[in-house]
Amino acid sequence: MTETTRRGLAWAHGCLAVQSLGGMLGPVTFLLPDGRQVSPLHVAPWGSDPDRTTLPPILQELRGEWPCVPFGSDGSRPLPKGWSDAGETFAGADVPHGHGSNAHWSWGDCDERQIVLTCSYPDGHPVRQLRRRIVPDPRAAAVDITLEIEVRRPCRLPIGLHPTFRLSPRPGSVRLEPGSLWRGSQFSRRRGAGERRCLRPGGRWSKLRERRRPRWRHHRCGVRSA
Repeated sequence: MTETTRRGLAWAHGCLAVQSLGGMLGPVTFLLPDGRQVSPLHVAPWGSDPDRTTLPPILQELRGEWPCVPFGSDGSRPLPKGWSDAGETFAGADVPHGHGSNAHWSWGDCDERQIVLTCSYPDGHPVRQLRRRIVPDPRAAAVDITLEIEVRRPCRLPIGLHPTFRLSPRPGSVRLEPGSLWRGSQFSRRRGAGERRCLRPGGRWSKLRERRRPRWRHHRCGVRSA
């Protein structure tokens, strides 16, 4: 088992950590203008449990935000009307959220201003390499994140920028503000035994309707992806 390594940065408005496994960013703490300290990203509580090695690599030290290239994974499942499984498949397409989510990244040009990582993909994969650059904004409680994708051949793949947020268990403490240009889709897998789901499998929607419960709310935390 490859040991996970980490790098950190501190600036006038916060501090952050990045790990080699998955290239994951987190935790991040922002110092807001009113003096409050806010840590918006989730860190899974089992990160030091020795039994975590039984989990897929993506879950072993799950935290914060990371890129999923490609997003999702191949799998044989019944699909609702309107969904297609005719996309390209290749060796490694069954890896959950892509090779980069489950591999250790290499450290690049890191200094007191930025953290840079790269991840090389296996031969035969349409993606050759990912390059990730994380730069705190020296003037604000914000972080700029850049992802560069180098491919071996023309391809069409889903890409996910995957933040996981540290949410309060208090009902009504979170609100989603997706902006004006967006569309939502519900995962098409049928519900398993013991699972609860409030959205129809395969459903799509273009508006959020506020409901009394559950109602989610989050504050803009200054994390930007480019």
